[in-house]
Amino acid sequence: MLNKNKPKSAIIFAAGMAKRLGDLTINTAKACLQLADNWTLLDRQIERIAANNFSQITIVTGHAQDSIIKVCEKWQNKIQINLIFNKHYFDRNNIYTAYIVKDLIGDNVLILNSDIIVANEIIDSACQKLSDNKSFMVIDVRDTLIDEDMKVTVNESNYINRINKNLDNSKSLGEYIGIMSISSQDQKAFAKSLEDMIAREDFNKYYEDALDEITDKLQLEVLPTEGFSWTEMDTVEDYQKAKNIYESFLKTA
Repeated sequence: MLNKNKPKSAIIFAAGMAKRLGDLTINTAKACLQLADNWTLLDRQIERIAANNFSQITIVTGHAQDSIIKVCEKWQNKIQINLIFNKHYFDRNNIYTAYIVKDLIGDNVLILNSDIIVANEIIDSACQKLSDNKSFMVIDVRDTLIDEDMKVTVNESNYINRINKNLDNSKSLGEYIGIMSISSQDQKAFAKSLEDMIAREDFNKYYEDALDEITDKLQLEVLPTEGFSWTEMDTVEDYQKAKNIYESFLKTA
């Protein structure tokens, strides 16, 4: 049964080691790297979630958990934040992060990767979309895609039917940016897919792979970014781009 009165909550995946950022993340989670004025990617996500009247945030931590705790302390009077430690952060991919919080997923729950900086309009749109109680992924719909992008395609009903980096760049609709919601109706299928992959010891896979295997069982909608700015932060070059994007947000605030 759908429960539109269920309070909104968020889950942030922040367990990764971020090795491609080198020395920058030896003792710091990449979501806690400074953008400007003592502000981080994690600060931005928490602030926007709190501004949209969410009841709580669950953050899955791992590498450099102390840096995440330090950021969260600034927000303790604004919103309830719960931390779950992923003890396999160093030897399993984010498939395991999703697995350990699978029972928290459902209606009115927004899931975010911690390593993205996005325009307020993107997160606000996703927060509003939650009221539909439908599964969705936020997609940057564009023609120019590269092999590294987490690409999606859609079927004739415009539901997402593939999610994979290996999809044909020219035939894909766009790139999944790391924000989604899985409805309570679809949660059981997603949880089962995660469980099956963990049982097979597919520890190096992404949670998107667990979705990719069961898209025929889901009604997974596209929520477009509508051209608003965002970037994922995996490399030193990405970090500079993230800082530049943040500065552009400050200029237009």
